[in-house]
Amino acid sequence: MDVEGLYRPLWSEVILDELEFHETAKLERRGRSAAAAHVASARLVGTMREYFDDALVTGWEPLEGTFSLPDPDESTSLRPPSSAVPG
Repeated sequence: MDVEGLYRPLWSEVILDELEFHETAKLERRGRSAAAAHVASARLVGTMREYFDDALVTGWEPLEGTFSLPDPDESTSLRPPSSAVPG
């Protein structure tokens, strides 16, 4: 969809770190060793960086905590689109 111009992924380093952490945990729960799970998760994030090399957003940090959501941890998914300043 991104190729068609219908979708533009945006994420921050925080989002990618969170993805790698949770993907590793998921793979471990599914029976992979910790080392194999980490390698697979790092490969996923690396592939995302490679194919969407303009998706990384920087400069969002001043917005942290300003969304007034019931669960403050959910604000991580709002950070990149709000600033939308690819790094």
